[in-house]
Amino acid sequence: MYEPATDAEAVKAFAYDCCLHIAAFAPQYITQADVDPAYIAEQTDIFKSQVEQDEKSASKPQNVKDGIVQGKIKKHLASICFVDQPFVKDPSVTVAEFLKSHNSAAVNYVRYEVGEGMEKRNDDFAAEVAAQMNMGK
Repeated sequence: MYEPATDAEAVKAFAYDCCLHIAAFAPQYITQADVDPAYIAEQTDIFKSQVEQDEKSASKPQNVKDGIVQGKIKKHLASICFVDQPFVKDPSVTVAEFLKSHNSAAVNYVRYEVGEGMEKRNDDFAAEVAAQMNMGK
């Protein structure tokens, strides 16, 4: 179990660990309450379709199929929500448990990714070499 941070170095290490987790796992939301209901409905439809098409699930009663869909939704939300993810340095605890052990809570974060939003140049290397060869003549 983690001890609450009291000195500046411990607070710095705690913040670093949280940032490390966000960089590694790229959560889309802080909590499940932040997830748009339309997104959940869309994912539910996708998972229902998958369960209906699965040969193993075809013979199961509808309430079992509904349980499978709810389990898939719960697992998916846990993978995209910051506080529900397993903590990067100790997967036996969730981020929520890690934050609670440090008397902290996640309110907001900003994640930057190198190259995000930039257009990639699409150069034709062969044409460039040919043009340079023609310039030398």
